[in-house]
Amino acid sequence: MEHSHSNFLNVGDGHKIYWEDWGNKDCKVPIFHLHGGPGSCFNDSHKSLYDPKVHRVIFHDQRACGRSLSQSKLLANTTQHLLSDIEAIRKFLGVKELYLSGGSWGSTLALFYAIHYPAYVKKMLLWSIWLARECEEWAANEGFRSLYRPEEYQRFSSMIPKPKRKNSKLALSYFSEMISGPDLDTAFKYAYELSKWEEALSSSPAKGHAYNSLEDKKGLIAQCQVFLHYSLNKCFFTEGFILNNIHNIKKIPCKVAHGRFDLNTAPFSAHDLQVAYGSQLELFWVDSGHLRDDPPMKAKLQELALEFLS
Repeated sequence: MEHSHSNFLNVGDGHKIYWEDWGNKDCKVPIFHLHGGPGSCFNDSHKSLYDPKVHRVIFHDQRACGRSLSQSKLLANTTQHLLSDIEAIRKFLGVKELYLSGGSWGSTLALFYAIHYPAYVKKMLLWSIWLARECEEWAANEGFRSLYRPEEYQRFSSMIPKPKRKNSKLALSYFSEMISGPDLDTAFKYAYELSKWEEALSSSPAKGHAYNSLEDKKGLIAQCQVFLHYSLNKCFFTEGFILNNIHNIKKIPCKVAHGRFDLNTAPFSAHDLQVAYGSQLELFWVDSGHLRDDPPMKAKLQELALEFLS
């Protein structure tokens, strides 16, 4: 029977997490869908990956994201806190075992959760793999991305003082300073350019978004502040943590879809994960970019969700 129920869960530290329980309430093993970011949220378009007659899906907006409420968006906001929020939702809903589903930062968080709580995870469906390593940094690293998006990279890098352009941490620290400043117009200008560069790497071609209202502008600034908070703190775990601890989850069946033309989360990350994971991970290369709603990627994820998470 199809259903949809949503509410807020008080997880302490001034945070209330918005969650939604959607789909077939009689489904024995629910899917925990983890959205991308950090700083983003889920919306109804995420539901198109699943069949509400077959799947029960638990969605939530991560701390200080989307509809979740925060007294201070960066206080008590680390990857470890995000894991505790997933655990709080799992326990509140009485879920004993689950499937994990997520792309980009959602894939990172899914792997991080599975490493810490492997006993609860039956299967994982992941896409656009990001392992949060220094070699995967896209925001301020010239690298191959500038070769494929030279005009967009020139525009983005022109926002950064020359001495800071070659060093990712310095560049992102500069953006954080500009976005966190008191002047709304300056903060929005830098938040917009950061998001535009990410979009250029995620879409082919970049779609563009309108930020006409004050609420829209403040929302984008907040999203970028959370993203920079995580980026500048290396997502609050040590370099190579996921691959170094992959032995904890090698028995969990996992299917991965990754776009061959993904400039945001580069394909070598999916390959590295496959090599480290072993025979329980099956990797599917898709003729798409980064986004889950690219038609070839969406079709593959819908297919995998039906055959693998049912």
